[in-house]
Amino acid sequence: MATVSEVQSNKEAAPGSSSAYMASLCIGLGAILAAIGLGYSFNYSEADRLVGGDAYNMIIIAQRGTAIVCCGIGSACIGIVWALFSIRYAILSKIAP
Repeated sequence: MATVSEVQSNKEAAPGSSSAYMASLCIGLGAILAAIGLGYSFNYSEADRLVGGDAYNMIIIAQRGTAIVCCGIGSACIGIVWALFSIRYAILSKIAP
């Protein structure tokens, strides 16, 4: 049977752990999107020709890859901020009674 202090410590740990999980999920998603975007930017072996000229096709493909990389960077930034708030919550919950 759990004691009262164990139940209270589990309740206090739950928000911090879920926040840390979401932070790592966002950072992982950011890394995956950045890798996909870089791969998409430098891969011109695609069969689809968007417009008539090769240079225009390369510019369009690079812009799409850059947009995916930017989404990855944004997701990683959100994850880092989330992790900082998770750490701050963990520190403040240990200090405050």
